[in-house]
Amino acid sequence: AGSVVFLTIFAGLTGCSRADTLPEPEESESWDLTVFTAQEQSEWAPVIKEFEERTGWNVKVETGSAREMLFQLEKEEADWDVAFGVSVDALEEGKEYWQPYKDTWTGYSAISFVVLYNTNVVTYRELPTSWDSLLEPRWEGRVAMPDPLKSDMAAAVLAEAAKNSEKEEFLDLLAENMQDQIPATFKEVEQGISDGRYSIGVTSEEAAKALLAAAQDVDYIYPEERGCLFEEGTAIRKGTPNIDAAEEFVDYTICDDTKWLLQTQLLRQPAKDAVTNKDTSAEDLKQRLLSQQEVLSTWKTIMEEKGNTAGEQQQKKDRESDENIQ
Repeated sequence: AGSVVFLTIFAGLTGCSRADTLPEPEESESWDLTVFTAQEQSEWAPVIKEFEERTGWNVKVETGSAREMLFQLEKEEADWDVAFGVSVDALEEGKEYWQPYKDTWTGYSAISFVVLYNTNVVTYRELPTSWDSLLEPRWEGRVAMPDPLKSDMAAAVLAEAAKNSEKEEFLDLLAENMQDQIPATFKEVEQGISDGRYSIGVTSEEAAKALLAAAQDVDYIYPEERGCLFEEGTAIRKGTPNIDAAEEFVDYTICDDTKWLLQTQLLRQPAKDAVTNKDTSAEDLKQRLLSQQEVLSTWKTIMEEKGNTAGEQQQKKDRESDENIQ
């Protein structure tokens, strides 16, 4: 389920929008703009914070997955103004619900994913070469990737990684290697591989470069099949009563200072600086979203089966323990 976060923090760079004295809201429910995002708080908070600083608009943030966003729109339950940091696949799928501004939706960021590994653990002969390297038995219990049921980015990576394989077999083998040790975020993946808790995993190219620049014991490869580019965008919901604040927010997400924030702090490429969605057909975006949904359905089934198996094994151990005591 989604959640709501209230954020009114004032900091500052130099602006690409208006910046005046920032009034305190008279009451906590007085919001000038409500933003829905599928991002983690560490990803959206700096952007919202700076937007509030520059404009004086008071922002409420609602979080959830792209699937939850589409569900709310279809059921006419959405009461937010702007979708931000949501996969462009989902934005294109829900294009009938957007109020055009510059375009139906606006590209925000692009993230290229790589296979990251710990150089103290992985030998030269064991170097990963592809997505399938994540399935090698030697890495059992040592593979790291966030749960795709909780991360749209992880779902996109898995859909791409499994594209050239039998999906169910790929996902089943990956789940075996992860052994229910599933990090909550990509940041935890990076930290776990850096400190040796994991040997190999998936993260963004920009994060991998930052780890190398910080002299961490890691390196990375581009999968030989093809890379995975996850693209995010922003869209204004039709019927929003806060159209001025919504349009100003869209402008802010593509201004130069936000691009600087993306590249230096959030370790992403601005959408317009990458080969992104505008070169991808609407049909391709739709098929990509369908592929992610198939992967999520299969992964959920695998996790449920493993959960049942683990529960049965624990019950068996408990019974044996009781028998020994008697």
